[in-house]
Amino acid sequence: MSNPIITDSQETPSSPPGSRHINDLPYDIFHLIFSVCFQEPSAGAPFPVVASHVCRTWRQHALNTPKFWTKLEFHQKKPPFEKYRVWWERANGCPFDVSIDQRPFQVASLKHAKEIMRLIIPNIASLRTLRVEKVPQKVLRTIFGRPASVSAPQLQRLAGKIPAMSQNGLSRETWVFHDVPAFRTKD
Repeated sequence: MSNPIITDSQETPSSPPGSRHINDLPYDIFHLIFSVCFQEPSAGAPFPVVASHVCRTWRQHALNTPKFWTKLEFHQKKPPFEKYRVWWERANGCPFDVSIDQRPFQVASLKHAKEIMRLIIPNIASLRTLRVEKVPQKVLRTIFGRPASVSAPQLQRLAGKIPAMSQNGLSRETWVFHDVPAFRTKD
């Protein structure tokens, strides 16, 4: 049986004549619903991926909403680098958030750390949040021991287990970000 709420057509065989569909909503209401759903955590696939597979209208809206593609989570043994490259394009320069835990580094630690940085560094001017938790010291050095010539003007938050400025050879001179005017918190 077809669900009239998530269909592109005006009427379905199972819906009564004159019934309303979600696609009949004004754009601003539809956008508000999408935004609220995007903010809710999900146990399965990320909301923009799910929404982009419902129907043509939802796919178009999801693909054309850059903020939907700005949460990059490296929590898998084999990080989805290709998927996140596509997400960068869809994000279109919006501020983004990165979360990294120890799982990508259980098998190929430095290889994955370098690949993550190859994704982040070209877009670092848009980095808003960086959360790094329970990663090996050599990974921390790879992430935070980059040349100090990198600017992250939108960075607001560093969270997780972050190396102290003077430990493990990481000093102010080698800290990854030299320009962080929006910086607010370090958890």
